[in-house]
Amino acid sequence: MEKLFKKHEMGEIPRVDWLDQLVFRGFEKRGLQSAKDSLRAGQRQRAAAISELSTDGQEDDHTADDDAREQSKFQLNVELPRFDFPVVFADLEYPPPPISSLQNMSGSQSNASLKPVPEVQFGPGINGLGDSAAGFSSRLIMVYDPEVGAKDNPAETKHRRLVRSQHRHGVLDKDLKPNAKVRDELNVIMSYSPTHVLTRRGIWIWKVPYHLTRDKRAITKFVKSVNWQDQSESKQAAQVLGRWIEIDVDDALELLGPTFDSQIVRAYAVKRLRQADDRELLLYLLQLVQALKYEHISANSAQDATQDSSLAAFLISRAAANFMLGNYFHWYLMVECDDNSPEQGPETRDMYRKVAYDFMTELVKRPDGAASRKTLLRQAELVAILSKISGEVKMSSESIARRTERVKHFLADPKNEIATIDPPLPVPLDPSVEITGVIPEETAVFKSSLCPIKVTFRTSTGKNCSKRRI
Repeated sequence: MEKLFKKHEMGEIPRVDWLDQLVFRGFEKRGLQSAKDSLRAGQRQRAAAISELSTDGQEDDHTADDDAREQSKFQLNVELPRFDFPVVFADLEYPPPPISSLQNMSGSQSNASLKPVPEVQFGPGINGLGDSAAGFSSRLIMVYDPEVGAKDNPAETKHRRLVRSQHRHGVLDKDLKPNAKVRDELNVIMSYSPTHVLTRRGIWIWKVPYHLTRDKRAITKFVKSVNWQDQSESKQAAQVLGRWIEIDVDDALELLGPTFDSQIVRAYAVKRLRQADDRELLLYLLQLVQALKYEHISANSAQDATQDSSLAAFLISRAAANFMLGNYFHWYLMVECDDNSPEQGPETRDMYRKVAYDFMTELVKRPDGAASRKTLLRQAELVAILSKISGEVKMSSESIARRTERVKHFLADPKNEIATIDPPLPVPLDPSVEITGVIPEETAVFKSSLCPIKVTFRTSTGKNCSKRRI
C-alpha cells in the first residue's frame, strides 16, 4: 500500500476524490486498529514476562528480556526528496541525418525499405498520463539508428567496387568462359530462390556476364548483381541485356517487381512482353496491373501515364486494341481503385485512376472505341444495381425466405432494366458470354453472414437461350 500511496502522490495514479477519501479513511481505521492490537499484545507480553520472573527468579532475567526484545517490532520509514516536476538530464539533441541519402549506398537493391524515425520515450512518468505512459513501452528508451535503413553492408559494397574497378574503364571480354571453380559458384547462384539476396557471390556473375546470356534463369541474378546507381556499370549492363537470349514471361514479371526500380530493366521486361500474344498476356494481366504500383507514375502530374511508364503505355495500347483484354484490364483497375485496405494508400489509388482515365482516352480514339466504352459503362451500371440490392439484403434482418422474395421482386421490376437487357451485354467475368436478361424465379439467397446471391442470366446463343449462373 505504501508503494501505491507514493505513486498516487507522484501523480502516476489518476485522482478520484470520492474514492480517495474512502480509501484513506479505511486505511486510517485499519492503522489505528492495528496500533491498538499491537499495544495490547505488548502489554500481555510484559505481564507474562513479569510473572515468569517472579516464579523463576533472577536466573532467567536476561532470557526474558531477550524474548521481549525479539517479539518487539520496529519499522523505519525513509522519505526521499520529491519534486513537483520530473528532472531530466539530457544532452543536446541533434536532428537525424536524411534517410534518403542512404539509397546511394545501396548497390544492387537501391530501393531499400527504409524505416521511419521512431518516437523516443524518455522514461516512466516523464511523458505524462496522456502519452501512453501506462504501457511497458514507455519504460524503454528507443535510440534512432540511421544505419538500420541500409540493406547493403558497407564492407561488401567496398569489396564489390574494388573487384569491378578493372572493368569500370575497360570493355568486358565477350569470349571469356568460366573455369571449374567459377562454374560451380554459378551453379550455386542459379539454384537460389527469386527472393534470395546476393552478397559477395554476385562478383562471380559479373566476371563472365556474356557467358550467362545463354541461360534464361540467369538474367534475374545478373540484374541483382549490378549497381544501377553507377552510370558506367549500368551502361555496360545495358549492353549485356541487349545480347541476352529471349526470356520467358514469368522471368519478365519478376523484373517488373518491387526489387528492380531501374528504368532500363523494366523497359527490357516490357520489350519481352510485347512479343507475347493476347492470349498469353491475358494469363498474366492481373499481375501486370498490380506491377503498375511499382512504376514511377505521378498521380498529380498533368502528362499521361504512358509518358511516365513503359508498362502502362504497353498495357493501355494492347487493352485498347482487344476488347476482351480491355474488359479485364478495366475491371482490374476498378478493383485497385476501390481497394481501401491499409496496404493501398491514397496515392496508389489516384495512380490507378489516372491509368484508367488514360485507358478510356486511348479507347475512344480507336474505330470501335466509343462502342466499347459504352459497353463498359453498361457493365458498371449492372454491377452497381446488383451491389445495391446485395447491400440492402445484407443489412436486412429478415428471414432468408423474405430476403429471397425481395431480391426476386427487385430483379423483376422493369424500372431496374435487368429483366430484359437489350442489346445483349457481355458479362464482366467472361466477355465471351452475352446476357439478355435475368430469370428472377431461379434467384436464391444463401444462408450466410455475407448473404451471397445467386442470379441466373439468359444468354444469347442463337434461337435456344441457355442459362448461365454467375
